[in-house]
Amino acid sequence: MPSKFIRSFHKTFATLAAAARAASDVDNGRTPANSDLKALGIEPAAFRSIQR
Repeated sequence: MPSKFIRSFHKTFATLAAAARAASDVDNGRTPANSDLKALGIEPAAFRSIQR
């Protein structure tokens, strides 16, 4: 079983990666993947409702 440190590191890295992908998508005029939004604690429907 992975240590608590390893699990925490993995979750932090996964969150940062999701944030980077979502930011890139928004910068390029695309809607981020639902999985990236959920990893960031954002409901995809709520995200879509604020898009112009």
